[in-house]
Amino acid sequence: MISVVILFALVGIISGQNPDCAVLLPAQPLTPAGLAVPYLMSALNAANGPCNQANPDQTAFVQGVIYDNSVIPVQLLVYNPIVVDAADPVPAVALVAPVLNPGSIVGLWFGVNGNTLTLLDGGKGGFAAGSCVNGLVTGPGQTSIFGQFAYCNAANFFAVTFSDMRQGLLVPPPLGTAIDGMPCPTTLDFFVVDHDPADNVVTTYLIVKATGRVALNTTENLQRLGGNNVNFAVNPSDERLVIAIGNAIGCKSWFVRDLNDNFNFAGVGSYGANEIFAAYHQLRTPGLSPPGYIPLNDPMARIGVQVSLPKVNAYRAGCGHPMAVTPRDADVTAFCRNMLIYQPSRMLKNINALYNAPSPTPAVATSLLGFLANRFVSAFGLANLGCTSLLQVPNPINLTVNGAGQVTGAVIMPWVVPVPVVSQPAYVRGSAAGLQFNFFLAVFLVLLAFARM
Repeated sequence: MISVVILFALVGIISGQNPDCAVLLPAQPLTPAGLAVPYLMSALNAANGPCNQANPDQTAFVQGVIYDNSVIPVQLLVYNPIVVDAADPVPAVALVAPVLNPGSIVGLWFGVNGNTLTLLDGGKGGFAAGSCVNGLVTGPGQTSIFGQFAYCNAANFFAVTFSDMRQGLLVPPPLGTAIDGMPCPTTLDFFVVDHDPADNVVTTYLIVKATGRVALNTTENLQRLGGNNVNFAVNPSDERLVIAIGNAIGCKSWFVRDLNDNFNFAGVGSYGANEIFAAYHQLRTPGLSPPGYIPLNDPMARIGVQVSLPKVNAYRAGCGHPMAVTPRDADVTAFCRNMLIYQPSRMLKNINALYNAPSPTPAVATSLLGFLANRFVSAFGLANLGCTSLLQVPNPINLTVNGAGQVTGAVIMPWVVPVPVVSQPAYVRGSAAGLQFNFFLAVFLVLLAFARM
């Protein structure tokens, strides 16, 4: 996320905070014992200042998902490891190692609220033992890291789960229907994606105010530590956002059992479950958009400012996305066109529900609608995907911003495919030249905005 990366870098320069942090892997991160060993967070370069979990602009997160096909029915489970400060490597509440059946497959995903997160081995062999990927290896001892994203054993996790889905052994729950009458979106839907799909994780930590120490956000830990004594540390992510969108428009995400929290009977959302759910439903459900796989110029999949198909595929392997054999398989123009066709129009279909839903980041927007509109403008514009230049179109969303810099509303002017002639199919995915403004709807929305004032 170039715009966000630049923002974090500027924040670091102005405030003295270090936006580039690292975590030290345990020796055996995929084993039950290794899952309970805290990851140690420190600055990637100590000369740039410290990194601390209590700092909301630096907090790092780990999401653990376990697939067990040794039982019938097969099980998808969550067990989230914890990240603590290397300078004070004591969690507020120690983890208890899970009991797993032999053959269970563990996948780990990482996210960070800073600029970048680098996984370090520390000589313990955890990087190789966990089949961890931080980015694309470009030479001896050189890696072009993704930035805010990393994973361990994800390719194997998805290979096994997808194979079992094809055989009918693993069947995700039904997709459901949203309040707009359309199928519920997944993380692969162009209603949800931005310039870097499937980044960051759903894990939430508790930060003890008095000590800065970290605990998992569980029922027991919250009761033990007291809600007034902790801050909630969350990782803004597409994986968390799809859950928020679902809540707003009447959709249920796939929640699975949390092995960290025996008292949470509703289950929790997770990276692994979201991506399996999306892979199962997106292509087979009429009414959904084409799948939004990692595009060629995803900022986290570039090497510097240069696009890199090998790095795109390294990122895709961690998301369960199919490999792009040629650059055409990760075509940016097609990605931009699908964003333009599907996202603004579905935002309009759910405008009231999104307007009345809380913003995931109140500092950015006063509602979920404002947050999504701001996110689209940033992703679609020149700072990220550059869709306005590729498609030769203006940005279809104009933001309304208050004095505090929060997005309070948006005028959305969706593009529509022209009515086809009789000899053409009933529905054609149009080119950029074949798209036009729906001005009447735009005027209606402006009037609606004034009516809300």
